Amino acid sequence: ARAWADQLLALKPDDPGAQYWHAVAHGRTPETQPPEVVTNIFDGYAQNFDMHLVRALQYRVPERVAQILLEKHPDRRFNLLDLGCGTGLVGVYLGRVEGHIIGVDLSERMIEQAARHGIYSRFHHVNVLDALRETPADHYEAITCTDVLIYVGDLAPVIPNAFRILRPAGTSSSVARQPARTRPTWCCGPASAMPTRLPAWSVNCARRASTTS
Repeated sequence: ARAWADQLLALKPDDPGAQYWHAVAHGRTPETQPPEVVTNIFDGYAQNFDMHLVRALQYRVPERVAQILLEKHPDRRFNLLDLGCGTGLVGVYLGRVEGHIIGVDLSERMIEQAARHGIYSRFHHVNVLDALRETPADHYEAITCTDVLIYVGDLAPVIPNAFRILRPAGTSSSVARQPARTRPTWCCGPASAMPTRLPAWSVNCARRASTTS
């Protein structure tokens, strides 16, 4: 992989994608993936995304995440930041809430698909790190991030910023891919073409501690 990455960078020294893969191959973690790495995958995949994942691969992560949120907020009174919202599957399984669902995604085509459901209040066409960094503190009761972290890069600022923008007792629900028979872990790996078989997945929930006066 390192030799291939070296050759790629030699051919395209100014290409952000080549620079990114070269860093990954040599054991470095870039701050984030270049936007075009993500959009090249998902802009072309948006039209068939739901059909492929939900019907063909029996992808149930957004459904389970929605169930967890509704268990914690049975009155449906909460505001949600859906990081990497994709085609809006979390919103579809949630339905309407007594609050706002805000979608964040780098793929305009994925956002277009999500907007068709009429569930989200608005969308931000930015990456996860920018969305978290630019959101005011104590702003949301819930944050979701389903199968998105592998496209982020350096995860160091993700968790602190997520907890910063959560309101007291708010919930952050994240899903990360993991190899079969391994413990759940926060990890970063290179993006790849969509799999023909989904690996094991886990749902990790963290609740911000309630503050007292």
